[in-house]
Order: sequence, then C-alpha cells, then structure tokens
Amino acid sequence: IVVDFTASWCGPCRMISPMLTEWARRFPQVTFLKVDVDELA
Repeated sequence: IVVDFTASWCGPCRMISPMLTEWARRFPQVTFLKVDVDELA
C-alpha cells in the first residue's frame, strides 16, 4: 500500500503526482491511495 498525502498548494506534491500515477499503472498489484490533507480537518 502506498499512501500519497498531498495538497493542492504543495509544489513537491504536484511534481511527484505523475510519477505515482505511472507507478499505479505499472504495478496493479499495489494499492495506491491519495489523501488531500486539506480535506482532513
């Protein structure tokens, strides 16, 4: 399981997002989750 904690205002988060999308496509046996930290509070 890979959990990506992200926020729309986070530059590094936006940079890594395409890579995680590619990994999710390449490794379908792994569960990828994205959590928007601004929606947690």
